[in-house]
Amino acid sequence: MARTEHVTSAAAASRAARASDRAPVQPCTRNDVATAAGVSSATVSRAYNRPRAVSPEKLARIRSAAAALGYVPDRAASSLRRNRGGGILLILRALSPDDMSESRVYNWFYADALIHVQSVLETTMFHLQIAGQRPGESLRDLIGRHRCDGVVLGLGVVMRPSDLSWLSTAGFPCVCCTQTDHVRNGNVCYIDERAGGGVAADAFLSRRLRRLAHVTGMLDANHVCKARWLGFRERARRDGVEPVLVNGSLGIRGGYESGLLLAPRIKTGEVDSVFVVNDLTAVGVLQALQECGIAVPRDVSLIGYDNLPFRMTLGVPLATIDVSIGRLYGRAAECLVDCIRSPSPVRERITPLFVPGDSLGQGA
Repeated sequence: MARTEHVTSAAAASRAARASDRAPVQPCTRNDVATAAGVSSATVSRAYNRPRAVSPEKLARIRSAAAALGYVPDRAASSLRRNRGGGILLILRALSPDDMSESRVYNWFYADALIHVQSVLETTMFHLQIAGQRPGESLRDLIGRHRCDGVVLGLGVVMRPSDLSWLSTAGFPCVCCTQTDHVRNGNVCYIDERAGGGVAADAFLSRRLRRLAHVTGMLDANHVCKARWLGFRERARRDGVEPVLVNGSLGIRGGYESGLLLAPRIKTGEVDSVFVVNDLTAVGVLQALQECGIAVPRDVSLIGYDNLPFRMTLGVPLATIDVSIGRLYGRAAECLVDCIRSPSPVRERITPLFVPGDSLGQGA
């Protein structure tokens, strides 16, 4: 007969407390935690390997009992039983040492990614491995150099059709992180950049700002920039607003040039709010508007995109859209752990969030 797992929290805590008062003769085992928490040994295993498969009440009891008993999961033994490395491999795009501006921006994104992935794996039996994909390097060669149980593919990692075919044939667990929903095969966690553009438009419209403009660059070549613009325009059109588009260049210099083009329209009242495709480009727009005697947010409101840390150090703290990189990678890690234990298709959508700032004023 199956053992009844339900016990009161008080009883579980009492057993754990009594057990902690005894000096253990040998290391605490998973069975000891199960007994103290009033659950099965398999439930304890799931709590560390697939915590989302365990109810919050049982998970709390297990963690309380484990802490009281000093239980530490034996990752090495678990790896041997699976005949794999016990690791999750996070593959990121290797950054060029010749482009320091790009490296510094991506370092912020990568820090968020690592923090969120590690926080997920700390509740499991898996440890984190990190690798950078060099230009021209195939995923098959890169993964082959690591002993791991599954892979999270980061933004910008190049996936050849032969790599995806190999992963599928080998039955190797893999979750791909992307911007926009353009990858149709395999397990995917993606940022809904189109929705992010809509979030920016809604922030203006909800404050009665209706003379909208968008500053972007590489619109025909960059699917992320295009998605942000389309989402912004779609949301504006639902309120009968047709935004002005300035498709120049990206970065601080590109934003500066676009800001100079917009300045006359702002002064005549044709534009009362500007959504900029990213925070770096928004810095250039701010510089140009300041030179033209245009004050933010008195004369025009401004929203950036990415939620980079420097936005709060600007003369006017920048309102922005949080690209949600950390949430993306954390969710990908959760999905991968689930896939390793119980394979199932993954297609997860992450919606960017609005972050307030002083650059956003109130309309008439």
